[in-house]
Amino acid sequence: MLTMDQVNMRNQRVLIRLDLNVPLESGMITSFIRINKALPTLKKALSIAKKVIVMSHLGRPQEGKFEKRYSLEPIAKYLGEKLDLTVSVCSSFSEVSDMVGKLILLENVRFNQGEKSNCEKLSKSMHPYVIFLSWMRLRQPIESKLRLKEWQDTQVKRALDLSFKKK
Repeated sequence: MLTMDQVNMRNQRVLIRLDLNVPLESGMITSFIRINKALPTLKKALSIAKKVIVMSHLGRPQEGKFEKRYSLEPIAKYLGEKLDLTVSVCSSFSEVSDMVGKLILLENVRFNQGEKSNCEKLSKSMHPYVIFLSWMRLRQPIESKLRLKEWQDTQVKRALDLSFKKK
């Protein structure tokens, strides 16, 4: 498996799948551990890539339905503070191209119809991006993890998350 240093990300749009499933209470993050572990990876990608798109899930919302309590907005706010930049939240993968900003956080992937059912349409909507898989639980049959390889062929590159790289 490659590390991020071994993949040419310069001037690329990079999609990073992170596990930002953190506990929230009344819309406030109560544990920052997973987010803080992702910061070195995000900083590295932001220093090289043209645009960084982050996707994650939060909780177990009903597939295809927006539920405010599972929104990634609090995570976007925290990332913006830690990285000293504006983090835009995008509700749909198809809207990413139109979004302004260096770091885009896709709204909870479980809000997408087809995330759990291995939907071909959802896979194809992710096609133009270089993919980096982070510390995901790959054993789960989730669309944003499994079908990307089928549609991306050589564009898909796997990289170890920097927070897991052995010194």
